[in-house]
Amino acid sequence: MDTVVVGLRVVLSLGVVLALLWVLQKRLVKGGRAGSRATSQVSVVARQGVGAKASVVVVDVEGERLVLGVTESSVTVLAAADRPVDAGALTLVPEPEESATESVTQEARVTSIAPV
Repeated sequence: MDTVVVGLRVVLSLGVVLALLWVLQKRLVKGGRAGSRATSQVSVVARQGVGAKASVVVVDVEGERLVLGVTESSVTVLAAADRPVDAGALTLVPEPEESATESVTQEARVTSIAPV
């Protein structure tokens, strides 16, 4: 009878320790992912390989968009500009009715990115 009680206590203690380890592991994995993404200041927008060991990478860094040339031995800034506005943040303006106003001409603005 005494050995059964000791055996049950051992099994119960082991179960509690394993449950505690499982809960801690879940919290650490969840907190690690959210914390690193929230504090990340650099996001890779696009990457294009141009050779066996070279590529062009577009990154956003603290409100600035950089075009980088990346090789096996170096990283070179090819161009820099302000980060473009997210299309989802823009609001659409309804087109005026043709009967109310005359035809409206629109101009396209092109901003070139000069190498740094």
